[in-house]
Amino acid sequence: MRAWNFRGGCVALGLLAAGPAGVGAAEEKLVVHAENGALRIEFAASRLALSVPKRGFIEDPGRREGAAASPRYFALREAIGPRTTVVSGWFEGRARFTSVKKLWAAELKAAKTPAAEAPRRVTFAKIAGWETVAYERPAPSTGAGAAANPKTAPASTHLRAHWLQGDTWIELHLSMTGPVPAEEARAALVALLKSVAVSEIAAEKK
Repeated sequence: MRAWNFRGGCVALGLLAAGPAGVGAAEEKLVVHAENGALRIEFAASRLALSVPKRGFIEDPGRREGAAASPRYFALREAIGPRTTVVSGWFEGRARFTSVKKLWAAELKAAKTPAAEAPRRVTFAKIAGWETVAYERPAPSTGAGAAANPKTAPASTHLRAHWLQGDTWIELHLSMTGPVPAEEARAALVALLKSVAVSEIAAEKK
């Protein structure tokens, strides 16, 4: 897992991009398509598929640099008025996963984020089978006190989620920006995560 740049707002998470040994180029590439009211993300090498409710999401055509340039990375974006929601992620080998708290600690150490911009209200929880960490990134002018107030709108609200199944580790990063109180934004991201489904491609084709 690569260090997350907390200054990046709703830019996606970072994961190691190395693929499983012996995997061909076709299997390495993610496929995203609409199906039954959802955007379905398939990664053949892992034999797993991820389904995100379609809502207003579209594939994010933003710049892809560093780990985000990996063919196994995806990003979906939904813009409703001043509010923007992003769902992004990677499929990774399960052997690379340690624990949510260890990964989080490593990212904080590597990011070297100034105290004024550090994540606030960090909480860990298990949600619908996902191991998660939630946090807010404060707006530059609000200061630490305002950023810690759940009724104050932060610069962005984030929910990182990890799913382990078979030999695969899926990490998602859900984020929301806009004039939304932290408490409301966090509840919306949790509800969105609960609506995301993981399925086995091979089992579906039997």
